[in-house]
Amino acid sequence: MSEAPPGLMLLAVISIGLAVDWVAIPAGSFSMGCDDEDCRDNEGPEHAVSLSSFKIARTETTQSEWAACVSAGACPVPYTGYDPQLRSDWPVVGMTRAEAQAFCEWRGGRLPTEAEWEYAARGSDGRVYPWGHEAPTCSRARLQSCGAPLGPVATHATGDSPFEVADMVGNAWEFVSDWFAADYYSESPSENPRGTTLEMLATVRGPSTWAGASARSTVRMAIPTSGRSALLGFRCASEAE
Repeated sequence: MSEAPPGLMLLAVISIGLAVDWVAIPAGSFSMGCDDEDCRDNEGPEHAVSLSSFKIARTETTQSEWAACVSAGACPVPYTGYDPQLRSDWPVVGMTRAEAQAFCEWRGGRLPTEAEWEYAARGSDGRVYPWGHEAPTCSRARLQSCGAPLGPVATHATGDSPFEVADMVGNAWEFVSDWFAADYYSESPSENPRGTTLEMLATVRGPSTWAGASARSTVRMAIPTSGRSALLGFRCASEAE
């Protein structure tokens, strides 16, 4: 049987990328951040947060999803690692925060807040990692020393969060909507926090290039607002219906 022409293959990839696998997250409360000795200063203080219900994508945005946006003329071709025919189910990387936000708006959503992201990753029972308190392994997450730094999404089911959201630790780092301030947790509101108003640094979550205790679900880092990386992607969120 002859292979399909590249154009038809790309159309098939684009059609795959048109659906979002949303996970409904109910309203709830949890302890955000951590104060353990392993935690960095910007991960604390631990504080109580209550959130309204929302939806979040089960997986990081894939190359096939981004290809649909490129085809529609709403997204640029990423600068690195982009091959939606061969890597259709890999996380798309290399965009800026603004480009990630624009994609989510094109899909009728938005970037998740930092609090929404962490709640979807940890749930309400104080777990350190999406799967619980056990140390990370390569069967739970794609981390440092687990081979290639990126790969197909949702291939580590034993590492899913309590809401069955995939790759909240491992695979690509992820943009969230909050602007970054190292001391924000000391002044964060207790209900639906949305980050500092100082638009100087973007916040990224989901440690992927670290290992061991460093790969906590509470890890947060900053990147320049126009920054991009070959290991940095995102997932979308949406208001609850």
